[in-house]
Amino acid sequence: MNDCSENGLLVKCNQDISIGAVVDIELFMPDKSTSLLKGVVRRKIDMPESNRKYGLGIELIKKDVRYSIFSVSNIDKSKTKTAQMAD
Repeated sequence: MNDCSENGLLVKCNQDISIGAVVDIELFMPDKSTSLLKGVVRRKIDMPESNRKYGLGIELIKKDVRYSIFSVSNIDKSKTKTAQMAD
């Protein structure tokens, strides 16, 4: 997953979920562990060009330690790549 931050993520899905809905998310991590999250749908976009119909912007309201470590690690990697590209 490339589109995540410490406080939110983009989820592609087939199900039309209303803005404001609270969702439970089970995220399979790269190390084969599972992260359990809870979030609120804040944004929804149609994605007709992909196999998935909707892109949902989720604001995380509950996250576990696994996700927190994963998101901070990815943010650090992203900053490093951006700094290297600027050089």
